[in-house]
Amino acid sequence: MIFKNDKERIAYLDAFKEFDSPEKTGYAKEWSEMLLDTVFGRRWLYVIPAKEVFFIVEQAYQTIEWPKKHLMWCTKNWYIVEGQLNPADDKICRTPSGATLEDCAASRTQALQRLKELEKEGRLK
Repeated sequence: MIFKNDKERIAYLDAFKEFDSPEKTGYAKEWSEMLLDTVFGRRWLYVIPAKEVFFIVEQAYQTIEWPKKHLMWCTKNWYIVEGQLNPADDKICRTPSGATLEDCAASRTQALQRLKELEKEGRLK
């Protein structure tokens, strides 16, 4: 995968917003659901831009008051995971370096930067 510019990279990162669309197109097909917590109304979506690199988006299902009261998935956190998340001895998943998901907290800006680095390294899928 090669991007021409930041506009295309941002479209790739923001494609998770179309996750619930019945007819996913383009980059939205790349995003998958990792975990859905129906009790707390949270879900985690992910995309794998390169081998052993995951971008994860945490969303909360919440009520929005404006312009008209409605429920929707709202982005809460971004994570950049380097390596697989595997169960550790204490049953908390960690990366090969020992990082937990919270240790991998990031922002969309950091994900954009990491995407550029992966592209420069020739590691994108």
